[in-house]
Amino acid sequence: MILIGIDDTDKPEGHGTGYLARQLCALIAASGIARVDEITRHQLLFDRRIPYTSHNSALCMRVEVQSGGLSALAAMCRSYLLKHSAVGSDAGLCIATSSDVSPVVEDFGFKAKKEILTQDRARELARCEGLSLEGLTGDHGERSRRAYWLATGSARDSRHCHGRSSSDALWNRCHSPGP
Repeated sequence: MILIGIDDTDKPEGHGTGYLARQLCALIAASGIARVDEITRHQLLFDRRIPYTSHNSALCMRVEVQSGGLSALAAMCRSYLLKHSAVGSDAGLCIATSSDVSPVVEDFGFKAKKEILTQDRARELARCEGLSLEGLTGDHGERSRRAYWLATGSARDSRHCHGRSSSDALWNRCHSPGP
């Protein structure tokens, strides 16, 4: 099974991420590239310091590749989001096999429901876990970095891994010495 995650595709004056996910799944199914099994909505943290339009949720589509392979599926998703995401949105796309979603990745998802996380941190996790994660439009994380700095009172850029606690599973997994 392949998981396709999308977020930040909308602006107040346009269609929401849920609408785009449903339309993308219809396109995927009609193309024959994959069979769509389900779409799930994931509620993220509501916090006034986080820029979002109405619900602050991300969507995940579970599909089974039929023809054309994973690269054709990724190209279709990328093209669709680039064309249909609202102007000024900060659309992101993540594609992974279900077996690639480790407990560390799941933990990150649960944290996003309770605390402010940055795109930089998501990119670092994706890099460490070998997941495909792309920022397709917008400012590619500048707003999320500012929101993080405001929320934490820190002006440090989270890209440089400052201030991570030794219990941070992402930090430990990505930066521990190999066997």
